[in-house]
Amino acid sequence: MKCIMKGLNKSYGEKKALVDFNCTLTPGIYGLLGPNGAGKSTLMNILSQNLKPDSGTITLEPKGDILHTLGYMPQQQALYEDFSARSFLYYMAGLKKLRSPKAEIEHLLEVVNLSGAAHKRMGSYSGGMKQRVLLAQALLGDPSILLLDEPTAGLDPMERIRIRNFISEFSRDKIVLLATHVVSDIEYIASHVILLRSGQMLGVRSTGEWLDSIQGKVCECVAAEEEIEDYQKQYQISNIFRESGGIHLRIISDTPPEHAVLVKPMLEDVYLYYNGGSHEV
Repeated sequence: MKCIMKGLNKSYGEKKALVDFNCTLTPGIYGLLGPNGAGKSTLMNILSQNLKPDSGTITLEPKGDILHTLGYMPQQQALYEDFSARSFLYYMAGLKKLRSPKAEIEHLLEVVNLSGAAHKRMGSYSGGMKQRVLLAQALLGDPSILLLDEPTAGLDPMERIRIRNFISEFSRDKIVLLATHVVSDIEYIASHVILLRSGQMLGVRSTGEWLDSIQGKVCECVAAEEEIEDYQKQYQISNIFRESGGIHLRIISDTPPEHAVLVKPMLEDVYLYYNGGSHEV
């Protein structure tokens, strides 16, 4: 299975939300990473056909209708709060024209750990429970392509981990596109990361390749309190940590301070490096 996007463009008035987006997706988890306004949700809405691009094409190999092959987990929790989780999944199964969905629905409720609460009104659910319902409905019909738009938004750390683990478990043999601006959501589960900035794709690479691209550009040093302001003017500071030995700075720069010690980059450093300035891939 391949999903091929060529020359996708979308503007809202004078604002260009997506600019000449080209990418080919194959089975695996792709993290779509970028700040708010980078074009992540616009791309997801185009792929789910909730939005028409101004230009460009989306094709599948082998050929098929993308609506019949995808599951979509939207960012907003627009659920019918008087429905129970079970009745909502039956409703979604009907919209997807699934025949005899009972066994699949009960299996998905068990997998997302909602079997015990499946009869309760969704209006009584926590944010994490609602996210799990949305994930379950996206998985109905065993889609080949999963679109997940900010799947962990507003969740506490335990729920974030739970949702990430569910996504990883279901990713086998599927194309999964996970849009987020939270680096930790994709750092451990994504096979590739797509970086977006101001509607433009900076690149699609494995996590390791992105990390290699900023080797030698991340460092740490100790500074005095009165030096902090000068460091912030000269460098991009990703972290400030105070302890008894002084103030530790994590710096991202093409020209690190001479007395700083180079450290191993993290995906968050990649995100800040390419979105914090005019750096090009």
